[in-house]
Amino acid sequence: MHGEDNSVIFQDLAAACVQNDDIPLIVSEFERADLIVSVVALRTGPGMKECERIIQSIEHFYGHLEIACCGSLGLCSVEYKEDAASRMDEIIAFCETM
Repeated sequence: MHGEDNSVIFQDLAAACVQNDDIPLIVSEFERADLIVSVVALRTGPGMKECERIIQSIEHFYGHLEIACCGSLGLCSVEYKEDAASRMDEIIAFCETM
């Protein structure tokens, strides 16, 4: 987790089970990285309420790391990658706001 490459830091964190006593170390790693966190939730069901719960959980996790998410996007009824491809304009518009 002590690499200089931001992608290495992220990959290491994504692969690890984070414990409360790991948070100071993780925060120090993120402080050295240029990091923008945005949340995208995809789900197969039609209800946006579940996407919002997923987004809130992810934002809550990053809140413990003292990292504010800069945006979120929830996409419902995405069962196959083709479903996401058909909403590419929406995804691109979201990314352009970052």
